[in-house]
Amino acid sequence: MKHFLPQRVEVKPRGFTMIELILVIACFITGGLLLNAAFDLTTPKGVLCTANMMDLGKAVESYRADNDEYFMIPQLTVKNKGYCPPNWATLLACTKMGNYVSAVKLNCPEMPAYLPDRWANPAYQASPYTWMWNKPGYGYNAVWVGGVRRGKNGYPGAQPYNIAAVDDPANLIVIADSADTDRKTGGAFLWPVYMKKNTVLWPRHEGAVNVLYADGHVAATASGMSSANEESSAALYAKGAELESSATGKRMTCKWRMGLD
Repeated sequence: MKHFLPQRVEVKPRGFTMIELILVIACFITGGLLLNAAFDLTTPKGVLCTANMMDLGKAVESYRADNDEYFMIPQLTVKNKGYCPPNWATLLACTKMGNYVSAVKLNCPEMPAYLPDRWANPAYQASPYTWMWNKPGYGYNAVWVGGVRRGKNGYPGAQPYNIAAVDDPANLIVIADSADTDRKTGGAFLWPVYMKKNTVLWPRHEGAVNVLYADGHVAATASGMSSANEESSAALYAKGAELESSATGKRMTCKWRMGLD
């Protein structure tokens, strides 16, 4: 009897067809979008704000490196009236000026953005004169760090300080959560004294305010209350804090000066 052995059949490997490849790529893209959406929905807004401020800290450091270690001037002058003059936010994020950080990083997810359609628009990001720069979600310590106090003619005549002049960079406020005078959006310039008519520190993260310090680290300072309002904002300002009197060291408060004269 003859035995017939099965013959080996060679199967050549088959590659992906074009349709299969397109389907695989589409699945990866869809999965990535779903993950991003889930991240945005589940990540606390305070964490996203902290990430924004860390990016701003890197931008400030890069700006100083390009400007002999001086901080940003609060506001530039313009010859044409009617224009919103460029300010520190413009210097950091305008794509035709500093371009050190994306403009969208200037807004906190816990605070409604002023003119929200503009911040991610390339045309507005490239314009130094759009009004959006005047109301970012974060404010700058313009009086001390920006040198308004020792300059002339307000913000445009300010004389920014060099980082070398700061006694304790780890405790000097540079940028923080802010609320403009209407308390509906942020404001560009923080004042070291609490007043209802001023742009102020605004503790919108369950009663805490996120602060970027001169050494680049970001930390939250609690107001001792659970929400953002005039009372909790005022609680962040110790009496004499703007001049760092003896009262400043007695409580957890934001430091505005740290040796600057």
